[in-house]
Amino acid sequence: MRPYGRTAIIGGLLLLVLWLSQWPRVQLIRLRLTRQCPGCNLEKVNLAMMDLRQANLRQARLRTANLREADLSGANLAAADLQGSNISLANLSQANLTNADLQAADLSGVNLVRANLQFANLTRVTLLFADLSHADLTGAKLNQAELHGAILPPGVRPVW
Repeated sequence: MRPYGRTAIIGGLLLLVLWLSQWPRVQLIRLRLTRQCPGCNLEKVNLAMMDLRQANLRQARLRTANLREADLSGANLAAADLQGSNISLANLSQANLTNADLQAADLSGVNLVRANLQFANLTRVTLLFADLSHADLTGAKLNQAELHGAILPPGVRPVW
């Protein structure tokens, strides 16, 4: 085989690996093994009850994903797209959700103690009985959010 033939085969295999790495299933395996998946497309993926402590999901696309009862404590979800996701009963204590889009997500019963929600979009989010003790909500949008029974940080008052 000529040297340029091997190079073409190796290059083709590398392109195939790169292409496959964009599949949600491959990205899910990567997340499970390394807890690192920044920018991943995990839209509509079932992550329920998964241990994702300290995971890096910065700028991940998690629209309508199922994160029910997942442990995301200390996770980096900065600028993540979580629109319409089910995150109920999950642990997001000390998670970084800066600039995250949580529009219309269900966060009922979620632990958000000491979470960073600076400039997060919480429009139409359901936070029934969620614990936001000492969470940073600086600049967060809480338009039409359901906050009944939620424990809010000191100084934050819901607008009814």
